[in-house]
Amino acid sequence: MIFGFPVFGFGVIQNNGKNELHFGAFYYDEEDEHYNEFGGWLGYRIYKNGKGKGLFYGVGFGVFYTNWDYEGQSEPVNSILLLPNASIGKRWIWDNGLTFAPFIGPAWEIGKVEANDGTIKSWEDGSKSDGGFEPNIGFSLGYMF
Repeated sequence: MIFGFPVFGFGVIQNNGKNELHFGAFYYDEEDEHYNEFGGWLGYRIYKNGKGKGLFYGVGFGVFYTNWDYEGQSEPVNSILLLPNASIGKRWIWDNGLTFAPFIGPAWEIGKVEANDGTIKSWEDGSKSDGGFEPNIGFSLGYMF
């Protein structure tokens, strides 16, 4: 679990550690906002020095199904959002197989969460789920075997 929602990811290192194909899924539920989403992603990373560690850059693509229980509407608002992204980062691997890989890059959300009356889902910080640029910042913590 990360920040209260379950995340699953799996990657396959190929070509003597020069490339990685990874995929994952998550579920997010924000009870106070009457909102939840389920999504998955597929990504591809290239490691500069191989061995699945060190500096990497990559691209990815996510698909998210959202459900918003909007008070002004009798039926929930359901949307599908697409999220192409890119990243650069660095992976460390310890002798016991533990890995840590922070990354950063741009992402572009395609789609929006919009009720029938035109209301766009907004968040406590003032941002809205109306598509457009957003940062792709995060880290992966895992185990290599």
